[in-house]
Amino acid sequence: MPTNPYHAEEILHTVREAGVLIAHSRTVTKTYRQLGITDHIDCRWRKDYRGMNLDQAKRLREREAENPRPTVDAPTFTPRNTDCNLTKTKPSEKKP
Repeated sequence: MPTNPYHAEEILHTVREAGVLIAHSRTVTKTYRQLGITDHIDCRWRKDYRGMNLDQAKRLREREAENPRPTVDAPTFTPRNTDCNLTKTKPSEKKP
């Protein structure tokens, strides 16, 4: 999973700035273009950082630095047994 190049403080600032620009009758498309984000990113950031203060964002950043996310190895692929002869029954062996 790629890391986010934005810090929590920058995200909060961008979300607030987008809200102010949209409130001042600026179109959403022009606002996102000016800030360099997409509507999907803004929606996700609003969901994750809604109601968070700047000091809470700093604390979150410090905790993420203390406890990095573990890296997960890709699962190994083991194909199923696809031998069709094992699953088919002979016509003479049908059960009544």
